[in-house]
Amino acid sequence: MTAKQQIATGLLAALIVCSVAFMPANADSNSSPQPLAKREAAAATQKVNTDAPKAPPGPPGDLTYN
Repeated sequence: MTAKQQIATGLLAALIVCSVAFMPANADSNSSPQPLAKREAAAATQKVNTDAPKAPPGPPGDLTYN
C-alpha cells in the first residue's frame, strides 16, 4: 500500500471506531419504551403475504454447474 492509502485507511478506521463508540445503547433511546405485550400484539396482527410463490415439494434438482 502506498502512504496515501495507509493514511486514508487509518482515517476511515478511526471514523468507524468513533462512530461506533458514540452510538446510542439502543435504537429507541429517544422514545419511550413500549410494553412487551403491545409490541407482540402489533407483530401478531400484521398481514402475512400468502400470495408469495411456494417451492415445489420434494428435494431440489441438481444445482451444480457442469
